[in-house]
Amino acid sequence: MNVQSMTKRDQILKEATKLITEEGICDSPMSQIAIKAGVAVGTIYHHFKSKDEIINEIYVSIRKNVGDVILENTKNKVDLKKEFKSVSLGIYDYYVNNPIEYSFLNQLEHSPIITKKSHVECEKYFAPIFQSYQNGIEAGLFVDMDLMLMGMLTYNNIITLVELSIKGGHLSPQIVDQALEFSWRGIAKR
Repeated sequence: MNVQSMTKRDQILKEATKLITEEGICDSPMSQIAIKAGVAVGTIYHHFKSKDEIINEIYVSIRKNVGDVILENTKNKVDLKKEFKSVSLGIYDYYVNNPIEYSFLNQLEHSPIITKKSHVECEKYFAPIFQSYQNGIEAGLFVDMDLMLMGMLTYNNIITLVELSIKGGHLSPQIVDQALEFSWRGIAKR
């Protein structure tokens, strides 16, 4: 999407994401967001009540994008191992190819600015993977473990790969596959 076809609202969200990622929340006042977005401060307040509202909308939007990756990789109902690796690789690729969004999430994941309402809304985007985990447990293929714990353990493995890739450059497909296999062995019954 080019700048001319973006709505002012979209432009505000895009520039706020970049600014907050680069400068931090405190060093990203509405006036600076307005300058970066090429709009008046009043235009921002026409679309959003506060900077916190902007931040929550960006957060939910990025989580939805990741949820779309999950949904795309769980809809074919292939075997669980292929699905697990496909979802994990999809999330990894998404973050590596969208480092600003990744950095934004990383910066705000545990911030009190992200409302309970936003967290609850984001849960639905991850429901397909939790359903896959539940199906694996019920089929006797996965270790019987708390679904949230299983999700966090596997997700954090993906995040480790993303961090290594962003900080150290491109990871070979073999290294990525080794990490995904490691995660798989952590949840699959032997």
